[in-house]
Amino acid sequence: MKNHIFAVLCAALCLAVQPLCAALQDDLRLLDNALAQKQQFDRQKEERIHALEARQPLTFAEVQQLFDEYKSYNYDRGKHYADMLVQYAEQSGDARQLYEAQCDQVFALLSAGLFKEGYDLLQSIHIPAEDTLGRVNYYIISARLMLDLAVYSGEKYATAYHAEQRRNYEQATALLTPKDTFLYNYCMAAVAEFEGDWTGSITHHRRSLKSSAASPHDTAVAYSSIAFAYQQMGDRNMMMHYNILSAVADIRSSTKETISLRRVAQTLYEDGNLSPAAGYIREAKEDAEFYGARHREMELMQILPIIDAENAKLLQSQNRRILGWVIVSFVFLLITLAAVFLLYRRMRQIRAARATIEEMNSSLLVANRLKEEYIGTALCWQSQYLGEMERYQQMVRKRIQEKRYDDILAIPKNADAHRQREEFYKRFDEMFLGIFPTFVADFNALLRPGEQIVVKKNELLNTELRIFALLRLGVTHSEVIAQVLDHNITTIYTYKTKVKSRSDLSNDEFFRRLMLIPSFAAGKKY
Repeated sequence: MKNHIFAVLCAALCLAVQPLCAALQDDLRLLDNALAQKQQFDRQKEERIHALEARQPLTFAEVQQLFDEYKSYNYDRGKHYADMLVQYAEQSGDARQLYEAQCDQVFALLSAGLFKEGYDLLQSIHIPAEDTLGRVNYYIISARLMLDLAVYSGEKYATAYHAEQRRNYEQATALLTPKDTFLYNYCMAAVAEFEGDWTGSITHHRRSLKSSAASPHDTAVAYSSIAFAYQQMGDRNMMMHYNILSAVADIRSSTKETISLRRVAQTLYEDGNLSPAAGYIREAKEDAEFYGARHREMELMQILPIIDAENAKLLQSQNRRILGWVIVSFVFLLITLAAVFLLYRRMRQIRAARATIEEMNSSLLVANRLKEEYIGTALCWQSQYLGEMERYQQMVRKRIQEKRYDDILAIPKNADAHRQREEFYKRFDEMFLGIFPTFVADFNALLRPGEQIVVKKNELLNTELRIFALLRLGVTHSEVIAQVLDHNITTIYTYKTKVKSRSDLSNDEFFRRLMLIPSFAAGKKY
């Protein structure tokens, strides 16, 4: 459920913890107003997308437009259209279209945190020296990759990655003309950062904002970079101001792959303003989940429990102070009644906070136990398989040593393959339903009445359900699904098509709801 209403109210609540300056309060009101219109912005974006997708067959330029719409909005759809661009380019034989499409693929992979895959693909791209713009885009995406690797690889490797990042920006800058474009000033700002010239970085970013070519997403990126520069200069107020502007630009452009809102929440948390921090961090987590950026989700999950725990402690502390005030002011009837009412409200907040924390802790404990159990089961299964293989090896070796060659031929080839395959299905079904216990019922809810999938009496899942179970786990390549289930790709496509035809939902909506089928610790979201 959307949390922007909570975020809108929490700015006022935080005043009880630490007063906010008037300018920051104004900025937070701007952010809260944007959050209140978030659904409207997203709806407008969806309408643009649907209008584009309705144009069939799509041209290369139209597919490029769809990628641009999706690339910072939804990873799966963005990656889909990036792949389609590559297919179009390969079919047309246009080399320029091909490497431009491959660069789009790299962008999608990096946005989802798939850095190795993005690096491998980037290394395979070769852009002719005469294609200036193509090489500029290549250098910029390479710089983005180096930054991500520096951030997530640790201090040991960060220096080398930053050095390569700087070289990429310098190479891009050398190629760019004229000198008043968004890209030129963006790259110059990046070079200034490496030189420690934070004032110069801010100047170039402000120039880039004046460019007519700057998109709403470009604006958000520039604001975020200015905020970082002010942070390095020790100006916390200006850092917060531009991070909020960046977050507002992200919301208005329906950008879900973003870090600005998280940075706003983190700063508020560090300053002791826990309530708005919790509201904003939940908004950021919701965006990361919608986009499919797992590395962003992990970053947010690290801070959210801390904020909730600190918020609970804060409520407890406030409750104790209020109780003391009630006792001291007991002689005054009106004050006593007001204090009792406030105490009751605070106690409800504490119970709610405690319940939330206890629920989260319980879910984590169950998840850990389930993980340990499944890991142990997998290891035992593998051990049994290896033992069986060793037994067959010993049997064959013994007959060879005894020169009983006819007996070797008598050993049935892959005698237990069918049994092992059935055992694999059984173990997979048990493990999967342990994680998604309501999967069968929830999946059937996506199908028309009377056309639901019914498993046999002694089965947990059948082939059709296993295909979509693997899709729910994130296994999207049909080749992999075919290998796991011991079918050919054509059979997998046939099963998928047959099942989807039994639903009134569109393919996109069907897949979206499939991915929302909850695990054992989650409730339904649709």
